[in-house]
This record gives sequence, C-alpha cells and structure tokens, in this order.
Amino acid sequence: MRCLWGRTTVLMFACLTLLRPCCVGCAQGRHWRNEQIVASQSFVEGGGTIQVDFATGDLDLSRSDVVSWVQASAHSVAVYYGRFPVARARVVIEPIAGDSDSIHGTTWGGMGGFPAVTRIRLAQHATKGDLKDDWVLTHELVHTALPDLPDDQHWMEEGLATYVEPIARAGTGRLTEDRVWAEFLHEMHNGEPERGDRGLNETQTWGRTYWGGAMFCLMADVSIRRQTNDKKGLRDALRAVVDSGGNR
Repeated sequence: MRCLWGRTTVLMFACLTLLRPCCVGCAQGRHWRNEQIVASQSFVEGGGTIQVDFATGDLDLSRSDVVSWVQASAHSVAVYYGRFPVARARVVIEPIAGDSDSIHGTTWGGMGGFPAVTRIRLAQHATKGDLKDDWVLTHELVHTALPDLPDDQHWMEEGLATYVEPIARAGTGRLTEDRVWAEFLHEMHNGEPERGDRGLNETQTWGRTYWGGAMFCLMADVSIRRQTNDKKGLRDALRAVVDSGGNR
C-alpha cells in the first residue's frame, strides 16, 4: 500500500503546483535552476544516448547505483516503445539535503541542445530499495515519447505517462502484472467525472488530469484490441507516433 498511496500524494502535489509538471516542452526552461554539475556519465539505451549529470549535494547512494536506476528506467521505456523515444536525453540528479526517501521529477523538451531534459530531485537518504520501487523516473521518461500538447490537453500528457509507466516496468520484470492491475483497480476511480464535470479538457483537477487521462488510455487500448482481434493495442499506435517523429 505504501507505493499506491505514495503515488497519489505525488500526483496530487504535482497537479497543484504552479509549474505544469512533467510535460515535455511545456516550461521552455523558465523554471529551470542552473545547477553546478560535479559528475557526468553517459550510456546508450535503445538507440538513444542518455547523459546523467549529478548536481552538487550529498547522497547516501553511490553514483553507480543512481546510474543503474536511470538505465533500468530508460530500458523499460525503450522496450515499451521499441526504442528510446529521443536520440539524446539529459537526466540531472539534484540531491535534496536531509530528505529521507522522496523522488520528484520534471521533464522539458528542447533545452540546452537536448531533445529532452529531466530533472530528478532525489532525497539525500534514499536507498536502493527506494530506487527499485520507484515509478517517478519511468513516468518522466515516458513523456519524451509525446509532443507537447495545448494546455487543455494536459490530461493526455499526464494520463498517458500514468498509464504506460507501470506497464513499461512490468514489461522488463520490474513490476508484476498483478501489481499493475491492483494499482489500476485502486487508483483508476479517481479519474471518474464528478458532478459539474466539463470534460477532460476543461476539468483540470488532479484526478481527471492523471487518472482520467489514464482511463482514456485504458479504454483506447481495449477498443483497439477488440477491433483488431487483439493483434494490436495502444502501444502500436504510440510506437507509430515515435517512429514518425511525432515526439519532436
């Protein structure tokens, strides 16, 4: 239950902040705080090069542990999409002094010469267990596969990442299928419209933005599978978007 409730808390916080979180291209860097980078390491995953930069600050975890976590998250996304969605991505790790286990992320598109830049605020005292159970970084990297959408379609950006992330992790053995469905059963109802709802475009509550969008993706996935006798699903449509360059 810790993971499920933790996800709800983080998503509610993200939706309530003034910064529109997580979406590629949305902030144009105006909220970015330049950090002094003390170490950098790059690796290739799914045809894309991911650069991991460490900002100043202390972490109990080793840098190799953190890089391995980034690699695992990037691998899950690459397997789901058939390749990593962008040719180059940058992940900046910003330690949060004194924090025990929180992980928060934001992703921008087209910044500093990178098609996608993700900032991860990682708790100083985070453990290997926290990284193993983390969903935030995979959620952020899923955003690199979709172009920036108008503000009233933000639900599609966040709903897609909310829906794809656990499926992508399950696809590489980082999450069980039972846990994916348990989470959907536990959380998906938060996306249901309430009295006075004006549709996903105009009802920008945290529940409708994240879980309403995820519900739309689930219904789209089921509909595609029914119409193709389970030969294709939402993933095939999303791969086509990436292959056509629609994430740029």
